[in-house]
Amino acid sequence: MKLPKCGIPGDCNFEMPITGLDCIGHDAQGHPVYTLTIMANPFNYSALSYSVQGGILAGIPATIGPGISLINATFTDLTPFDGFCIAFQVYDFTTHIVCEHLICINNPPGCGGTPPTRLTMPEKTDSLFGLTQLLMDPNPADNMVYLHYSTMVNELSSPTNKTQTKPVGELEIKDMHGKTLFSQQLTQTNAATAVNTSQWSEGVYVVSLRTSAGSLIVKKLVIIKSFTR
Repeated sequence: MKLPKCGIPGDCNFEMPITGLDCIGHDAQGHPVYTLTIMANPFNYSALSYSVQGGILAGIPATIGPGISLINATFTDLTPFDGFCIAFQVYDFTTHIVCEHLICINNPPGCGGTPPTRLTMPEKTDSLFGLTQLLMDPNPADNMVYLHYSTMVNELSSPTNKTQTKPVGELEIKDMHGKTLFSQQLTQTNAATAVNTSQWSEGVYVVSLRTSAGSLIVKKLVIIKSFTR
C-alpha cells in the first residue's frame, strides 16, 4: 500500500460560504434542527474533516471537488449559546496542502414554539474549540495508536461555573461501513488511551470524540501494516 503524504499547512484557495440555513423542527428533546447548505469550490479532489462546537452535525461528505460542491447537512443545536461554529479541515490530494475554514452562525433563525433560554456567544469563538481537543499518534498507524484527548464539558454547558471540570463524553472508532471497533466513556478531562489495532485491516477509520455539552470532533485514522515511523 502506498504511503500517503503528510499534509502541508497552507491557505485555502476557495471559500466555503453558507448558502442556506433553515429550521425543519425539533428533535425528541426539543433541540432545534436545521438544514445547512455550504458551497465549496476546490480546484482539486480533496478530503474533508470537521469539528463542531454547539451541536451535532450530520451529512458531511468525506471528499469534495474538483469544482463546485454543494454540501447538504443537518445540524442539531444542543447548547444554550445563541449560535454555533464549524471548523473544516481540507486536504488537497494533488498539492498535499491542508487548510482550514471556520464557519460561525451567531444568530440562527427561529424554530417556532417557545424559544429556549439562550446566552450570548463568547467573542472569541476559537476559545470554544480549545476546550475540546483530539490528537492521534501515530497516524498512519500499524499495531497501536494513542488517542490524546482534552475536554472540559462544564465550561460549555454551564459557563458561570468554571470550577467544575467533570467531563461526560465518549471516544469511538468506526470502520468505513459504520461498524464500531472501539468505544470508551470519558472519565478524565485530559488523558490518553492506547488502542490495539493489530487485528484491524489496512484502510481508513473514523475517530470521533463527543461530549454531552454538544462538542463533536471527527478525524480520520489510517492503518498501514508494517508501517515504521
